[in-house]
Amino acid sequence: MPTTTAPRIASAVAVGGVVVVTLYGGFVSWAAGWASYDVWGALVVVPLLLLISAPMLARAGRREADPRFLTLLVLAFGLKALATVGRYLMAFALYDGSADAAGYDANGARLAESYREGIFDAEIGRDFIGTGFIRVLTGVLYAITGPSIFVAYAVFSWLGFWGLYFLFRAFRVAMPDGDARRYALLVLFLPSMLFWPSGLGKEAWMTFGIGLAAYGSALLLSGHRHWVAPLLLGLVATGVVRPHVTAALFAAVAAAYLLGRQQRPPTELTPLARAVGVSLIALGGLISITQAAAFLNVDDVSVSNIDAAIDETAQQTDTGGSAFDADGVNSPMDFPVAAASVLFRPFVFEVDNAQMLLAAAEGILLMVLVALSLPRMRTLAGGLRRQPYLLMCLVYAGLFIYAFSNFSNLGILTRERVQVLPFVLVFLALPRTARSIRPPKRITTTQEGVPV
Repeated sequence: MPTTTAPRIASAVAVGGVVVVTLYGGFVSWAAGWASYDVWGALVVVPLLLLISAPMLARAGRREADPRFLTLLVLAFGLKALATVGRYLMAFALYDGSADAAGYDANGARLAESYREGIFDAEIGRDFIGTGFIRVLTGVLYAITGPSIFVAYAVFSWLGFWGLYFLFRAFRVAMPDGDARRYALLVLFLPSMLFWPSGLGKEAWMTFGIGLAAYGSALLLSGHRHWVAPLLLGLVATGVVRPHVTAALFAAVAAAYLLGRQQRPPTELTPLARAVGVSLIALGGLISITQAAAFLNVDDVSVSNIDAAIDETAQQTDTGGSAFDADGVNSPMDFPVAAASVLFRPFVFEVDNAQMLLAAAEGILLMVLVALSLPRMRTLAGGLRRQPYLLMCLVYAGLFIYAFSNFSNLGILTRERVQVLPFVLVFLALPRTARSIRPPKRITTTQEGVPV
């Protein structure tokens, strides 16, 4: 009986698949007759993204011993799709198309036309670093797929999702004894991480780049090979949009590499490898600091000039209904208040609209999670040097809080902090005992590659 039933089931599935594809193809052809390419182009590209994602999700699920992880990952992927719709509605219904995405879409369509004609020096409107890069990237995407803002939202959100997955992989490589399920739930399902990196814009691209950089850093700091590609690609990806964030990331990786305990057993080549590593760090630090200084319009790199640039940038955020009086970090005593402001605001008493209410609710959730995780954080004293990735997260979070504590707009602050939350969440998923923070285990060559 089973030998005859299985082929029938397979045949039925095959026939059903052909019917579904045929009906969907007919629907797309019908839609192409009355709808704009904005709509029917997305009906072609989005299913292709789903087809590409299916084996990637399956492979990611197989990497974890816990069979529930694949279910979590698929659920997060589905919620990311819903968040993409919400992000679009927010930009074009709530803000009536005045969001940055509208500008990226319009400029991307213009640039795509030039790129198709072989004109690659078309005017991008601003400097390449920052907004200009997102415009160029959108133009390249539109040159391939055709101009459709729905396609752009789907592709950028897709990149943001895989950035979150890379962050999870970084945690698994660097913290094999950490609470992986808790970290997965936090980094994949926290509302801010679902919502903000889910559309055409800098947040999705930065999340992708930060995820790659974190994964490469975890490999490097845990003594594994093949860290160069993800770390370099991640730093370049973030550097072409927000060089100051890249500089903070690089400084954190450098501090962890130089101060953390080496994970590989020493050999005759260890001194040479160490010297090469230090040289690369010095070179990378020079490049990242130079780019960040140029981005912030700092001619002479010094603490006072950097402070002045941060203050000037912060003053530009003091506009709109979400503005508030921000107090930066002027001494170590200011840091706890600044950390609470950057990570948890808006507070409940600052709420004046529904969007801010949701952000305040998440802030309360984070405060509760921090309080519940305090017993885990007692393990930090013995774990920071033993596990350099923790040191990297701590340094990066500190630099980010210092730089963004001057920002005086709750809306901007809520959106920007998705760049630091994944590193803060690491400390909420620590092992319960200090002995559990052990050097990372060796992983196979396959696992050291890019996990997609």
